[in-house]
Amino acid sequence: MFKGKWIAPQELWDNMHVVFSKTLCLDEAKKAKIRITADDYYILYINNKYIGQGPAPSYSFAYNFNEFDIALKKGENKIVVLVYYQGLENRVWESGNAAVGLIADVFDDEKIILSTDESWKYQLDESFTESESVGYETAFLENRDLRIPLSNEKTPCCVEYNYIFKAEPFPALQITEKTAEPKVTGNRYFYDFEQEYVCNIKIKAESDKAGKRIIIHCAEELDENEKLKFDMRCGCRYEERCILDKGENLIEQFDYKAFRYLEIIADEGVRLDAKILIRHYPFTDIEIKTKNKELESVLNLCKKTVLLGAQEVFIDCPTREKGQYLGDAFIREGAITKVLKVSRNNRYGILHFTTIIKNINIGGKCNEKIYY
Repeated sequence: MFKGKWIAPQELWDNMHVVFSKTLCLDEAKKAKIRITADDYYILYINNKYIGQGPAPSYSFAYNFNEFDIALKKGENKIVVLVYYQGLENRVWESGNAAVGLIADVFDDEKIILSTDESWKYQLDESFTESESVGYETAFLENRDLRIPLSNEKTPCCVEYNYIFKAEPFPALQITEKTAEPKVTGNRYFYDFEQEYVCNIKIKAESDKAGKRIIIHCAEELDENEKLKFDMRCGCRYEERCILDKGENLIEQFDYKAFRYLEIIADEGVRLDAKILIRHYPFTDIEIKTKNKELESVLNLCKKTVLLGAQEVFIDCPTREKGQYLGDAFIREGAITKVLKVSRNNRYGILHFTTIIKNINIGGKCNEKIYY
């Protein structure tokens, strides 16, 4: 499957962010493909352009990967991969196994152009400071100190993970930017995106000097005084703090949340703009029409729930749990096939469970981590 080697940092800790990079020099421009996966998760950029992210959660005996069409230019092409190791035991990733790393091949007509090996470099992103977990220990908050630069470049280790990969690549997420006009009151920026989304937050903050701060709140609902209820009923307290460097600061949160309202409170001397990156399994949205308008609104609410609940797996809850269960997967996959006219042939949902049954001997005891 992969010709490249698994490369990993020399260090390891929970909630770890690593930046792998490689410069590829070509005599002429060409179209190619990249086959890539990571443990736990990656976001890929080539020449400062977002390409994709993944992999979909899976076990090591049936591990997912992605493939992307890419355009490489003549001369230098900078490949940058942000890799995240969460380290928690939950229903999000098969994490907590002390395995972090990246493997990739760039190829043209099945001819390898570049693979991961010891010639790549990595840097540690230690701007992610100590943060508490939320939900059922399913995510870390993303507190940041953007005054902390990336570490010096280091040479990665080549490791043997012996993962067995699936026969075909998993479809990459569909990412859509959405903006909202903020209501600005003093140093408070309030955004109402008019419905709840499963999304990442992207903030551009301009600070007149280093050390200024912003506080980020997300919520599904407001209280009677129109204040965000960021200590949510699902058990997630969405309050994060970022310390800014002087000048422009770009904050693109790595993990996703589910919310409607966004509030950013900034120190004086800070100007900012924010948007969200809506994410879900790739398919075209449709509008459901009925003569009964009340029924129509209910059906469209159900449709949006199915759409946003179809991430790389059919998640039970996009905040507290972020995991897939057999019953939810069966119902959601059927709804997507019937209503949205998109069939995944039950391959990416139901087959997760049949693969597990074939590969894990449960015996007389239930393994609480069997969830894909």
